[in-house]
Amino acid sequence: KGNIQKPFVLENCHVKNSTISSTPALINGEWDNGDKVGGLVGYVLFDNEGAVIKDCSVENTSIKAYRDFAGFAGYAKGVAFRNCAISNVTLEQDLSHDYKAPNTPNTFGMIIGRDEGGNTIDGNDYSYEAVANGVYKVNDNYYIYNADGLKWLATEVNKHSNYERPFEGKTIYLTNDVDLGGMEWTPIGDYRFSANR
Repeated sequence: KGNIQKPFVLENCHVKNSTISSTPALINGEWDNGDKVGGLVGYVLFDNEGAVIKDCSVENTSIKAYRDFAGFAGYAKGVAFRNCAISNVTLEQDLSHDYKAPNTPNTFGMIIGRDEGGNTIDGNDYSYEAVANGVYKVNDNYYIYNADGLKWLATEVNKHSNYERPFEGKTIYLTNDVDLGGMEWTPIGDYRFSANR
């Protein structure tokens, strides 16, 4: 079933150079699933801390799902993450069927996708920052996954002078196809100084 509801310890588990994906399926004429996906576990549920994930890592891995997905656990309640590491993990939201939208939250993050509480995160090695709606940053990499994120990038680039380069030495990933239909759009950068952008 892809879920864990009994106490366990996951120790010294390492996921490297992998692609993990879960795609919505057409079931009885409706789209479903494509969720609860993690680099280590998909769905873990306890009323109190009953699961321990320690000394594990996810590295050079791509994870793609519709919702509730993350570098470690897609959906978690009552899990202790101890001394784990994430490095070079790309998260991509699969919106190809747009099922259950807009009624279902699209939750994802670097450690836990949907955090239902009772989780502890201690001594983990990662650098993750939610920069803006549609943008997160891991180390010097920016990941843009929706139109708001792309608009944020355009604003950040365009507000600087021709000699300022806020993204120099950084890598920007577009993790989804982005539909700009119906949006007022200002191109990224100034065509007269494109070499400086």
